[in-house]
Amino acid sequence: MDSSSDSGHLLFEKAVDAYFEDEFDLALELFSKAIEKSPDQAEYYLKRGITFSKRGMILDAIQDLKAALEKSHSDTLTVKTLEILIRLLLDREEFSDAKKYIDQGLKTDPGNLKILSMARKLKGNVRPVQTGIAKPKYEYYQTPEYVVVDVFVKNAQRQDLQIEITSDSMHLCVRDSEKLVSELKISPLFGSIDTEKSGYAIKSTKIEVKLAKTDPRHWKSLEADLKTITTAPANQETAPLGSGLSKKQLDKELEAMQEENNDLTALFAKIYKDGDDDTRRAMMKSYIESNGTSLSTNWKEVGKGHVETKPPEGMEAKNGSAD
Repeated sequence: MDSSSDSGHLLFEKAVDAYFEDEFDLALELFSKAIEKSPDQAEYYLKRGITFSKRGMILDAIQDLKAALEKSHSDTLTVKTLEILIRLLLDREEFSDAKKYIDQGLKTDPGNLKILSMARKLKGNVRPVQTGIAKPKYEYYQTPEYVVVDVFVKNAQRQDLQIEITSDSMHLCVRDSEKLVSELKISPLFGSIDTEKSGYAIKSTKIEVKLAKTDPRHWKSLEADLKTITTAPANQETAPLGSGLSKKQLDKELEAMQEENNDLTALFAKIYKDGDDDTRRAMMKSYIESNGTSLSTNWKEVGKGHVETKPPEGMEAKNGSAD
């Protein structure tokens, strides 16, 4: 192995490490440098293609996967590449290309269950060409601030274009003499959108829709998976934790405990801060209901009923209203 191949391999290994750390931008940079050093390594193109796919850059991913196929000298790597490439082509409804690579895959590995399954999917999706409303091809990429959706419609005119962006959806329509010819609707989006900061630009080959995120978290996809959407409490700051007090009130109680500033209280405070909701519920319920004479972290026990006051040995509890 010459020095350039050796340095390419080291860059490739670093890129793989970055990929598994979810540092996709760094991984892309390192994969690209590895390819510059060793441009004939099919696996480098495969891995960069997979990373492009993770970033939502599907056209770049498809280009790299096709390059990997051209350079591959291994049936195993070829089949793995085909499995990913066919799936991306089917997702983009590029059925003609998908069929070509399905045929290649079944010729290389006739019993491959993934490719056979995608062949059945292709058979169920292919329809006669229609002249009605078309769904344009698109891809997206993102930064911590924005998700940018590139919709590939050539020479679109502003007067023929209608785009609606809401807090959880985008809807794009292209008309020709009042006739709807192209439409893309994505709802619900993976994350929430700031409509005031969002917008679009018309380019010669595409329409660029810029969606402003309301938080910087990475989107795993453009569209939300309805199966995983859950509803959180309307106001977690005031949601009761089981002791009859809100989270804000519980935190105030914790501050009061910390004001005593002794080692034992500091230990309890640390347990409270590091504990899960059940631990925190148990600690505050037992502390409050027992008038500070009991402190438990066992919610299964504490949650069964009222926690009685347990004064130190030799002392007795008295009601505050007693004479």
